[in-house]
Amino acid sequence: MENTSVQYDAEKYPNFKEYLWFKAHEEELMRRYYGRFLVIKDEKIWGDFGTWRLAWTNARKLHEPGTYIIQQCIERDPRWGAEVDWA
Repeated sequence: MENTSVQYDAEKYPNFKEYLWFKAHEEELMRRYYGRFLVIKDEKIWGDFGTWRLAWTNARKLHEPGTYIIQQCIERDPRWGAEVDWA
């Protein structure tokens, strides 16, 4: 992926940097974690799980809701974003 700059409102979209990190490393992550659900926080993989529910359950044990994203490593429509746990 070419290095481009994306501007966004960090207050309105606090986890967008995690999604941008995922997109920047997508090719490598797809090779390593294809089909898995990744918990991404602070531009790091905090865990990979076989189901969304396992990823969500474990992420909530370690992190405050709204501070991470759960992203499945599959090819998908680019209009879909990552899932964020706000509750």
